[in-house]
Amino acid sequence: MISAIALSYMQKVGWAAKFALGIINLFIGIVLFAWYGTEPIQKFFALPLYLLYGILFLWESRKYKDDILKKPNTIQIVLLLLYLSYPTISIFRNLTGIKLIFFNAYEDIILLPCGLYGITLFVKETRQSKAA
Repeated sequence: MISAIALSYMQKVGWAAKFALGIINLFIGIVLFAWYGTEPIQKFFALPLYLLYGILFLWESRKYKDDILKKPNTIQIVLLLLYLSYPTISIFRNLTGIKLIFFNAYEDIILLPCGLYGITLFVKETRQSKAA
């Protein structure tokens, strides 16, 4: 993943980061949720989502090969740091997988601002493409 991000950021292979994200999401879906998953929430919620994300990232990497990564702004850096801290917090709390506050997995709160930011970007890009 680090190599793919570096290749994309240096504009050598612009689609590499999306392709790597696609492969990683498919791997997580298949191995962690389909193969090792034991809870219904893993099989019926997480598995289809990760498979869908993986397929969408692979499709994006093929369709938009000329996309380039730009330098992240301050909000993006903070959200990336929160996102990267998620596995560490999860390990210290001895939890894995997709769980909600109801399942005593408070580190999942980290994903909320990242998701909201993603929705904001999606709406903004959709509006811009309709205006063009």
